Amino acid sequence: MEFHLMRHSKVEFKWKFFYDSYGFEKACRMYDSSSILQKPLKIKVGSTKIYTSKLSRSIETASLVDAEVKPVSTALLNEVPLKAFCKTKVKIPTVIWFLAARIQWLINRNSQPETKKETFKRIEKIINKLESENQNILIIGHGFLFLLLQKMLKDRGYSGKRSFSIKNNEIIRFSRNDI
Repeated sequence: MEFHLMRHSKVEFKWKFFYDSYGFEKACRMYDSSSILQKPLKIKVGSTKIYTSKLSRSIETASLVDAEVKPVSTALLNEVPLKAFCKTKVKIPTVIWFLAARIQWLINRNSQPETKKETFKRIEKIINKLESENQNILIIGHGFLFLLLQKMLKDRGYSGKRSFSIKNNEIIRFSRNDI
């Protein structure tokens, strides 16, 4: 069985350098609903099952893949959501908003929409479902979620080259022969 992880196409959205908390949360929502910069993909996957998140950027990317099957969308593959780490009208660099939110997630703070524990339960649930299908799978998803998914696949005995920075439209492969 093989898992092919493909990060969605580049999104048509430009982050500002500074946001207050309201602006950061609004930008996150706008990013999540933004379209992709559509470029034809030269990826043919045949009859491999395709799964995407429910976010438009992964669904739109799937529409560019030359496939014989219809993609299945599931919220289990959605990106780990972000929320401002504090409420303030002070404009803070965007990178600080991202880092602080991920640190809160890492230490399981309820101030984030989803805790680390909840995220890993969600990933475990989708891997169990996909393994039960016992087919090669193409997942079109998101960068941070893929970092965590790769770790869990490695922990379950899959081999593959881990990538800490998957580029848009890049595919990485994990396989295990005993399933």
